Amino acid sequence: MSMSPNPTLAIAEYVHGGMSYNDLPQKAITNVKWVVLDTIGVMFAGSRHEVGRIITEYVRANCAAGPVAVAGAEFQTSAELAALANGVMAHAHDYDGDGHIPTHTLTAALVLGGARNASGQQLILAYIVGREICARLMECSGTFHASAGGGSGPRNRGWHSVGVDGSIGATAASAKIIGLDPQTICHAFGIGASLSAGLWANRGSMTKPMHAGNAARNGVVASTLASLGFTADETIFTATGGFAEAYDLPPGCVASAVEKLRHLGIAEHVSFKRYPCVSPAHRYIETMRLLRSRYGLTAETVVSIECTPSRSLRCPYPKTDLESKFSADFSLVATLIDGEVNLQNSTDSFLKRSDVQSLLAKTVYVEKPPGYEANHADGFIRVKTVNGEVYQ
Repeated sequence: MSMSPNPTLAIAEYVHGGMSYNDLPQKAITNVKWVVLDTIGVMFAGSRHEVGRIITEYVRANCAAGPVAVAGAEFQTSAELAALANGVMAHAHDYDGDGHIPTHTLTAALVLGGARNASGQQLILAYIVGREICARLMECSGTFHASAGGGSGPRNRGWHSVGVDGSIGATAASAKIIGLDPQTICHAFGIGASLSAGLWANRGSMTKPMHAGNAARNGVVASTLASLGFTADETIFTATGGFAEAYDLPPGCVASAVEKLRHLGIAEHVSFKRYPCVSPAHRYIETMRLLRSRYGLTAETVVSIECTPSRSLRCPYPKTDLESKFSADFSLVATLIDGEVNLQNSTDSFLKRSDVQSLLAKTVYVEKPPGYEANHADGFIRVKTVNGEVYQ
């Protein structure tokens, strides 16, 4: 399809008529069905966490009548509040896959789809449309390859893409469910962009999953308000003081995202998490699993663990279960004891155990030895045993 020279309108036209369900590859459809199952699963797991309990109580206290279920609760509420609660719970354990996009974009589509009796095909199409837009923005803005030493792009300025790009993806999916025309979708994007936010410093706290719930709610609110005639800047992505300028997107980022929307493909490749923690921690877990299996390491035979820090693992020596999801040392210790990180040991009670605390005290952070690349995502581990053996 040909696209408007106004990037905001071009993206809106893509939402409105850029693809139909019949255009989707079967692999993409199958993958999205797995994403839906995975997201609902982690959502219900999140409903049992303290984060889920608090957000459920908040929604209950502010309960607006509506037809949409809150995960793990016995009441229904409005699409807006359900999007907030379910999005928070989907991201509570950091167990969600597919680049965190389902926590906001799929959540928005699910709650609005439920409220409007959308079909399964409409839900899948709405998610893929929103996912494509969100993923293209994340890709071109540097979310997947932020540098450790500054530079342009929202992540290098402290913004969390889940709250920023997520609001746009959720707005697109919501607009698709409602069936807005391109001009109205431009207004929806303007509203959603103004509502977007989320600070990277909140990793390891209850507010990080709040970014997902807020983004899902933003999408529902933006598209619903636009459908009622609420207006916003119709060129919000490239306007002076607009989305690209405010979030310091690299030059040409939005134009690049628009161009990439011409080529469907991202939804054919989705990812799922094996462990309930931030993705860079998985490297530490897998490495300790390998050392544990190959050399028979146990908590009793290890006298020290050395590891390199990671930019994404900002919570050394965690004090709470949420901090432990962003901790290299906890990932190593939990894996040494239990063979992996899972929902059972991602708890405050496990963290406070004496054997866990003893091993954390034996874990130190070191610089990478000469010869190892300085990429912030690559971890180095050295384990010393009571017999004087060293494995790295």
